[in-house]
Amino acid sequence: MRTPKKKKDLPVKATKKLTTVDLRISKLELEFLRDVFSVRLPVSMQTVSQSLAASTGRQTLESLLWVKLSDACARVGLALNDQAPDFLVTLLESPPLGVFQVPTGDESQEAENEEEAHRSVFPDASEEKK
Repeated sequence: MRTPKKKKDLPVKATKKLTTVDLRISKLELEFLRDVFSVRLPVSMQTVSQSLAASTGRQTLESLLWVKLSDACARVGLALNDQAPDFLVTLLESPPLGVFQVPTGDESQEAENEEEAHRSVFPDASEEKK
């Protein structure tokens, strides 16, 4: 389970006043949100929310939201940190694999000729629209 940062540890940006929304949720809903914020990705072990925040430039927003969620969890007695469950995204089955011959030299030219012949008989949908 991730450890919440303190609000004072987060960088503060000068922004216009944000509109806030009152959100009344049950303890079970809060527990679910805590768990959603705790789902980790393989290899990087970042949470999904941290990865999404990084890819959209909203790391500070994600951190502040996590602080609010963890504070709310603490107020109602929901487990945090090592006492809370961990979740990990992983493969459940092996992806299907196949074996094929890689064309070399003359075979490569033959494969290109076959592709051109196939395109002339079965044009792409994009060519049909032209």
